[in-house]
Amino acid sequence: MKDISKSELASILDKYDEDLASRQKAAQKSKTEDEIFLSEFQRIRKEVIRPIMEELGTEVRTRGHEYKIEEKEETTDSEGKTSDAAIVMKVYPKDVDRMECLRTGSTPYVGFGAVRYKKKVFAYCSNIAPGRGGSSGPSVEYDVSQIVPEVAEREVVRGLTHIFSRRESRFSSMGKYEEA
Repeated sequence: MKDISKSELASILDKYDEDLASRQKAAQKSKTEDEIFLSEFQRIRKEVIRPIMEELGTEVRTRGHEYKIEEKEETTDSEGKTSDAAIVMKVYPKDVDRMECLRTGSTPYVGFGAVRYKKKVFAYCSNIAPGRGGSSGPSVEYDVSQIVPEVAEREVVRGLTHIFSRRESRFSSMGKYEEA
């Protein structure tokens, strides 16, 4: 092999190795950021959101309704589809058959989900119940650091309001909760 060819090949391979190292470093940084985000969501889910759901659920239960809190970790199926880490408070109003909710999958709920690729936590709710129809409420996006007790409580109450009032709820342009 000629020296010129050997030199060109060495230059190309050096550039390739530099690009590869740069991509690997970026991927590792992204993986670390993902792990930090999901770990922080797990902490907030356990220390902030769940206790608030339990406290408000106890109040709901004193009025004859039922609730169940479910937590799930992020998973990826065999086709590469990701299901977000979440905590969901399923609500069974006293005038709705719980077994029918389970059978149809139409259970009113309020939840928080951690969307890793966006590094955001979404608060969401639905008042859809068997034989009643309903609607999904607005989804509100937060940085994980914004999920403090006051915010979590406000979002759970907003979701419960949507479930029990059966009215559409929304946020005004100022970010304040309103009834439609």
